[in-house]
Amino acid sequence: MKLPITKALLAAAAAVLLATACSRNDPQQNIASAKEYLQKNDPKAAAIEIKNALQINPELGEARFLLGTILLKGGDAAGAEIEFRKALATGHPAVLVVPELARSMLMLGQPKKVFDEFGNTQFDQPAAVASLQTSLAIAYTALGQPARAEAALAAALQSDANYAPALLIRAHQKAAARDSDGALLTIEAVIARNPADADAWRLKGDLLLYGKGKPDEALASYRKSIEVRPEYLPGHTAAVAMLIQQRKFD
Repeated sequence: MKLPITKALLAAAAAVLLATACSRNDPQQNIASAKEYLQKNDPKAAAIEIKNALQINPELGEARFLLGTILLKGGDAAGAEIEFRKALATGHPAVLVVPELARSMLMLGQPKKVFDEFGNTQFDQPAAVASLQTSLAIAYTALGQPARAEAALAAALQSDANYAPALLIRAHQKAAARDSDGALLTIEAVIARNPADADAWRLKGDLLLYGKGKPDEALASYRKSIEVRPEYLPGHTAAVAMLIQQRKFD
């Protein structure tokens, strides 16, 4: 009686090992796992899963794209650009990749390259249009072409009136025109829709400090930007500068 039981246990164990081996050889399972980690705000674990998928199949466009987005969010714009271009080379949809690629190029200080490559690119998805046109607005501004920058920004907001990066540019413009109240209203609207927008909190701090002369409220906004995104360097820099200015060295 012992022999059949032993054979049954061995067969069951073999089945488990086979299923595990199959799952390890299925890059789609790694990608699915990576997406779960991203939903849990664990980009490091997600990146490991994606790299495992790419070891099995380096031509997975979705994996390249996801890795690029993780690198971009982590501040590695150079690595992100490489992954986005690889994603495009595999045929991953340009409507997804190009807006993120343009953002990475701007972070690398390549506004002319953004204009040269994507100045005439057209998409029919509002999110892609808003993102790319906002990047083009930034590129045109850097290139000293204010009319083109305004046209691109207007196109972004026409495509998505609530697109936060475009609204923050509009807030910057209002602040430059000495309309601090209007700028703050725009930023508050962004924060109301997304309380975890670190850029909005940091810009609000700048406006409170330089436009309203309220250093304590500004510092609170800078600290809020760090609270919602602990690795957010501009928030840390602004908060430290404020504390030094107030001689709060501790």
